[in-house]
Amino acid sequence: MKRTWLTILLVFSLALITTPLPDGWVWADNKVEKAKEELKNIRKDKKDVQEKLEKVKKDIEKQKKTLNELEKDLYDTEKKIDKIEKELDLLKDQLGKREELFKNRIRRMYQRGEMGYMTALLEADSFREFLDKFEALRLLVKQDHSVLEGYFKTKEKFESEKRKLTALQEEQKEKRDKVKKKYDKLASTMKKHEKELAKLEHEEELKEAEIQRITYLTSNTGNFAYGGGPLAWPANSRRINSPYGPRGGRYHYGIDIDGNLGDPIYAAASGIVKESRPASGYGWVIVIDHGSGLTTVYGHMYSSTVLVSTGQRVSKGQRIASIGNNGRSTGPHLHFEVRKNGSPQNPMNYY
Repeated sequence: MKRTWLTILLVFSLALITTPLPDGWVWADNKVEKAKEELKNIRKDKKDVQEKLEKVKKDIEKQKKTLNELEKDLYDTEKKIDKIEKELDLLKDQLGKREELFKNRIRRMYQRGEMGYMTALLEADSFREFLDKFEALRLLVKQDHSVLEGYFKTKEKFESEKRKLTALQEEQKEKRDKVKKKYDKLASTMKKHEKELAKLEHEEELKEAEIQRITYLTSNTGNFAYGGGPLAWPANSRRINSPYGPRGGRYHYGIDIDGNLGDPIYAAASGIVKESRPASGYGWVIVIDHGSGLTTVYGHMYSSTVLVSTGQRVSKGQRIASIGNNGRSTGPHLHFEVRKNGSPQNPMNYY
């Protein structure tokens, strides 16, 4: 609804440019002041959203770090459980073999009967041999019992450790899930703020354009008057990275011309520099008025490379700045616009 209202206002402004005004200059001044105040509020809202967005991003990084740590702890616990399960499997195998040996020995003792063992003992050639055989038998039985007892104790120890680790694993999963839920909520909030920020940046661009349109009502270009014909190409490169028109759900009001940092930017026609200042997404913006309602806009420069100032007269083809990567930019390039009576035009129509 708000965007529709802005569109109606901009169309109305264009009508005013070609229609006599009862109190034209006073009206324009008042509208400019009002628009500047609205722009100030938009920028304040934008700053608030940016601060919220930065805070959410920091919180997300903290939660991400915590989540990664919990995932690592959970992974380590799972590895420990896997190791214990392998130890238990090995122990069960060893225990099974030992139990089988013990059972076989008991079975043989039973089959031979107690007298069989007594006979074996009594067949000793000497009392010393008898004692040795008796002690060997006793130690053998004791060893079997001791080994089996050790296996059972080790098995119980492993199973107890596994129970503890399994409980820890469940606790870690619960913590992980809570942090993940918080992380997802923050990510959703971040997207909401990013969407809100994009909306405010778009409103900021529209409001800046509105101020320019109203300013043209009182502008004076002196002896300059654009008489038609092609404009001078504003850069060395002819490659266009992004054309005029719809782009990613928004409208691109100019063209993006490829270039390297420091490449020269030229005035497309003779005129007067109406603006040379920092501007939100543009980084640094230069606006040249060529008369007859025609203006050109140059964006993304660094202030240190700007060679002209507001009010300065420039000639067609004169170097005014260097290509930069300032503002809302993904790489070095020149953002170039052509406006007629403040309304964006496709720059390629002038070449």
